[in-house]
Amino acid sequence: MSKIARRGNTSHEAFEAVLRSYAHPAAVADLDALSRGGPAWLRYLEAFGTSCRDNSVSLAQHASMNSTSSQSNSTVTVDRNCPLVRAMIDMCGQQVLSLLMNNNIYDGLKQSLRTYGRPLPSKCSILPQHEARVASMYDTYKKTEGMAILRNTSNSVRKKVNLHTTKRDWSKLTQISIKDLKLYDAHEGKYIEGKLLVEPFTPVVGTTTILEDSNGDVILLALYNFLPDGLHGRESIPVASGKIPKGCSIRIAEPFQKVFRDGSRGIRIDDPNDISVISSEDGKDVTAGEEILLSRAKMSGNGLVQKKMYNAASEAYINGIRKADLVPTLLSNRSQAYAMIEDWGRSLADAAASLTMRPANEKTWARYHKALKTISDGMQEDLGGEERVSQMMRKILSLESDNRATEGKDALDLKAEGNSAFKKKQYSGAAAFYTSALVACGETSRALLSNWALCCLRSGANLDAVAASAASIRINPEAKAVVRLARGLLTLGEPELCHDILQGKLVEITKASDVFSEKNDLLQSVASVLDLLQTEGMQNPLLVLTQKHLPRWVGKIETFDAGSKGRGVRAKEDLIAGQVLLVEPPLVVAESSGMMGKRKDTLISIDKCDVKDPSQAYLRQAIIFRSQREGVLSQVVDCLSDGANKRPVTSLEDLIPNLASCRLLLPSHHEYMPQGNVELTADRVDAIVSVNSHGKGGEKKLADRFMGFTSTCLLPATSMFNHSAYPTCEQGNVGGCAIIFAVTDIKAGEELTICYHPNEEMVRRNWGITS
Repeated sequence: MSKIARRGNTSHEAFEAVLRSYAHPAAVADLDALSRGGPAWLRYLEAFGTSCRDNSVSLAQHASMNSTSSQSNSTVTVDRNCPLVRAMIDMCGQQVLSLLMNNNIYDGLKQSLRTYGRPLPSKCSILPQHEARVASMYDTYKKTEGMAILRNTSNSVRKKVNLHTTKRDWSKLTQISIKDLKLYDAHEGKYIEGKLLVEPFTPVVGTTTILEDSNGDVILLALYNFLPDGLHGRESIPVASGKIPKGCSIRIAEPFQKVFRDGSRGIRIDDPNDISVISSEDGKDVTAGEEILLSRAKMSGNGLVQKKMYNAASEAYINGIRKADLVPTLLSNRSQAYAMIEDWGRSLADAAASLTMRPANEKTWARYHKALKTISDGMQEDLGGEERVSQMMRKILSLESDNRATEGKDALDLKAEGNSAFKKKQYSGAAAFYTSALVACGETSRALLSNWALCCLRSGANLDAVAASAASIRINPEAKAVVRLARGLLTLGEPELCHDILQGKLVEITKASDVFSEKNDLLQSVASVLDLLQTEGMQNPLLVLTQKHLPRWVGKIETFDAGSKGRGVRAKEDLIAGQVLLVEPPLVVAESSGMMGKRKDTLISIDKCDVKDPSQAYLRQAIIFRSQREGVLSQVVDCLSDGANKRPVTSLEDLIPNLASCRLLLPSHHEYMPQGNVELTADRVDAIVSVNSHGKGGEKKLADRFMGFTSTCLLPATSMFNHSAYPTCEQGNVGGCAIIFAVTDIKAGEELTICYHPNEEMVRRNWGITS
């Protein structure tokens, strides 16, 4: 494929001539309705020029996939006086001629423009059009399986960039209808509302669906930054449908209507915060039972795990868990039974497990708060927040298994017997019946939670890994969940708790278990780490670098206001060369799909003329996607600089989550957080990823390759270190964590620096830093 680079500003007049010569009459009418030379007029023609450019490349790629080598060399005569040719040369340079002469791309491009800007279709025509588009995409997907896929990441015309972290106040917006929409207008202060007519589909990058408003008018929606891990094709449907299923009602804030590359009109949504699901009841599958829905979610998630799409798999498992009703009810009932006999540890654990599955139940929240307060009131008053949480967690997790299965009985019958025993004030007996019911019906729910915990560990969501694995254990203790709980606790800086869990009475992990060797590895690591912590050996790189698993750890260093450089890190006391200063597990890990199964993806930016490893783009996707759900992640990322808004100094400890970062035994999601949501815009995340870059190469931002896979990660604490061509510290990776260690002796109060890249020109280009 020819490289097409955009040269300076588009000649708007040149593309005006193209639009008037080849586009649909409706597009010409729209242009005439705009003030010539005004912002909307310029934006309209810029979008049209971008569409011409991208369509020419798409046609070339399609032709190369469907032609023999002899056909690919065929050429056509191109009229250089043609308005289209002149405009393309003006935009891309003379090299575009070789592309337009190849494989009838010139004729194909002119033909495609005939429908550009066509009016919005009716409901009866848009649905079969959508079905045909989906079928065509599936056909293309099958043809390209096993091939290297180029994904266009070129800039497109969209709403203005928003770098402010704000919470959307829907009450201040005014409703409009689809007929009120104007092309390339952000409709500030407005929203539209409607029902989705089809299941969302993600052909390559954007997720598409169709919205119908109360007037019966319909419009195409294209959602970007909506799914993680480059998820697309058939496997994207369960995850996307879990968020915006067919039949649900949604609102779209400040809708931006544009003409897409294929010439159709629709609404482009780049920020997931611009969507609010009002009701999803119509999207429920009323024909399938609860167990069937859970099994489908498990199958979908397991398939994504095999492709190392851990963020997407997590969403699939969560969607399944949210469909459960009987298991969270049994857990909540058992929590109340334990509360009646003042077994507050088990009461709290069961309430937390129930809320992890079903977060909006007021009765269960009341049981959770009562058990939590009772346990907290019985502890030493002088314990700090993190130490208090650790002690409470130890009290809860040291409990023996309360398994007591009753053979051959139905879960609903056992639940009824438990309810009867509870009414008779036979609370221990009621708890036993609920336990038996959980064993009888909870296997799929248990597996979903345990598998979710695995994905959390792989993607850096360690707080969620602890909550999910602990909930799985409360349904029915199983070795994998116990080991995953222990791993999460170790990474969060709780080696003693990790040791207690592995050596505890929850479940015996025998040599026949799949995780027996992993358990022994963890125990060996925990023993070494505890020894290092007791002897201050965590400061010795020779000892730290030999560990297989490491906890979060911050040495005698702190963040400070570094003036014109923003924030930095300095020594709190004298440091010696070789001393380890920081151990940081990644907050977010994104795998490149170049390592996922048969498909190999490459991201190509036509307007910038560069090619990237997709893992960097998937990191951005993962942060945007997870920040919609995870409150702790949103709060930490919000602390990072975006290059435009000054951020306050944040301690390194607050940038690396620990057990006290969220409510005990609950996920780190917004719905469980006591404070309000932090809503990060997609634009701000993009800027944060760009500003907070680390690594040895221009394409390796925020971290080097991690854990043996092609992956990129977010390291918020490490990003606080400023660059120097003569650094005082170096960064390494070990045990799944980043470590920072001193390379020179450093006096107390001196700034600590690392080298972002050995090539100063690369540093200047990527980070704007000059020596």
